[in-house]
Amino acid sequence: MTFGRLAAGIRSQQLPSSDELEAFLGADDWKIIDFVVALGIIVASLLVAGLVRRLGRRILSRWTNMSEFAVDLVSRSLGWVVILIGFISGVSIIGINLGPAVVLVLVIVVVLFFAGRGIMANFAAGLVLQGSPMFTLGDVIETGGAVGIVRAVTARTVVLETADGTEVAIPNKAVVGGIVTNISKLGYRASMVTVEAAYGSSVGEVKKALREAAASCDEAVSEPPPEALLLAFRPSGIEFAVRFWHEPGVVDQMRAVDAVATAVSASFAASGIVIPLPQVRLGTPGEGGY
Repeated sequence: MTFGRLAAGIRSQQLPSSDELEAFLGADDWKIIDFVVALGIIVASLLVAGLVRRLGRRILSRWTNMSEFAVDLVSRSLGWVVILIGFISGVSIIGINLGPAVVLVLVIVVVLFFAGRGIMANFAAGLVLQGSPMFTLGDVIETGGAVGIVRAVTARTVVLETADGTEVAIPNKAVVGGIVTNISKLGYRASMVTVEAAYGSSVGEVKKALREAAASCDEAVSEPPPEALLLAFRPSGIEFAVRFWHEPGVVDQMRAVDAVATAVSASFAASGIVIPLPQVRLGTPGEGGY
């Protein structure tokens, strides 16, 4: 009996007879002892597969730099290989013709593949992320519109913990196909606090006050040192910025900016540097206005 005839019978909702199944499987002379041996081999392969998974996970975790996800994936794959070998060996003892069975399995695999293309795409993207140096667990990244600490890379998603304590799961294919900013890759990152000083202020004194204010904060690192910059001449005053480095985390950045801005305000007050208010002049030229 051919595979096409069996499939046609199934489509017509007619169950194949025992003779047809026997002909399809190619089992003309089955014996009880063959079933017992085959079952023993398959059960043994299940036990060995579990042992291989545990042993593989232990060896890979200890002797390689693979991520936890990659270690789990490889160890599980090794276990499935053992199970597949055991299954093939078992059915071979019974005498089943594996040719038609393999075709049937391939048909099922193809159907499942097209039915779950999104899942497969995320799974494949997860494999790409495991071999990519873009980020590792514990890094702070920005991707898919979210910023957070990488807590896990699963078969389907990259899991981030955001600054407000929420958990965001981003599909792997969105991460691989999008822009990934690794905020903590280099260890530190820079931020700026901008402020205006009234016209008539000494540029040198303002820059000195800015550098000293940033240097006095524990939240800002000393190397590289803070840098004071004159940015622009505004209608109400001269705009300056102090650029400083700090720990890369999102909360670290907020705390560092807060500390430096507070120190700048105190330093300006102690040095007599005036932060001007926005000015609006009314009137016509020659009358005190524009």
